[in-house]
Amino acid sequence: MGHGAPVIVAPFMHPDLFTDSWVQAWARELNASESYHHAARHWTWPVLLVLRADRTGGIDEDRTVYLDLFHGECREARMGTVADRERVKYVIAGNLETWQRVLRRELDPVLALLRRKLDLEKGGLFALTRHVRAAKELVNAAIRATASSAPPSGAANEDLLRD
Repeated sequence: MGHGAPVIVAPFMHPDLFTDSWVQAWARELNASESYHHAARHWTWPVLLVLRADRTGGIDEDRTVYLDLFHGECREARMGTVADRERVKYVIAGNLETWQRVLRRELDPVLALLRRKLDLEKGGLFALTRHVRAAKELVNAAIRATASSAPPSGAANEDLLRD
């Protein structure tokens, strides 16, 4: 064994996470998913998701994504604006580590809200808990979008695709 410093392997982080290209890939996955269409058929609200700035993780400023979700369809997906925060019913924010854990299926998104790992900055938690299956399908589509647009790096991407 060598006597050098230990090697630290950072968790998988897609460089385009919470960017316009990533959210466009997510929207395509949502609209192609029959399981999402079925699970989210009663969801009728736009949502804003925030990845908080994390300089150690290479995120220099907050990244905000706007999803207009309506009856199992993603009608619009883009980078969010300040004006969107006023219009949407829900704003969910978290740090890089938490969003990574959600995208690796290590943390259920609804449990993350209940445990305050993700912050519900706007909206009611009770109403969201009625849409657990839709939330899981949102995450599944985000995982597929992340894996399909990720740079090749071997096993890290394959791990994202396992069920």
